[in-house]
Amino acid sequence: AKIVGLAAAKGKKLEELSVTDELTKLFNVRHYNNAIKLEHERAERHGSKYSIILFDVDNFKNYNDKNGHIAGDKLLKELAEVIKASVRNIDIPARYGGEEFIVVLPNTPSRGA
Repeated sequence: AKIVGLAAAKGKKLEELSVTDELTKLFNVRHYNNAIKLEHERAERHGSKYSIILFDVDNFKNYNDKNGHIAGDKLLKELAEVIKASVRNIDIPARYGGEEFIVVLPNTPSRGA
C-alpha cells in the first residue's frame, strides 16, 4: 500500500509539473489551451459568459538587455505573484509566452473583467 501511495504522489507531481510554468509557477500555455476549450464548452452549455485578459510586459527585452536575464526572471516571478494575488480561485492565470500572460475569468462578462 505504501508503494501505491508513493506512485500516486509521484504521478500527481508529474501531472502538476506538466501544467505549470517552471519559472512563474503559473499554469503553462498547454494547460491554458485545455482550460479555455473546456470553459468555452461550459459557457455554451449553460449560457454563461467568460472573459479573457491577455497582457504583456512593455519593453521587457530592453529591461532584460539592460539589467540581465536574472533580473528579468525575478521581475516575471514577482509579476506572477501579483497575478496570483489578484485573481479568484476559479480564474485560470497562465504564462502565455516569454513575457505574455493570460487569465481566463469564468462566469465573468466583459464589464466584470
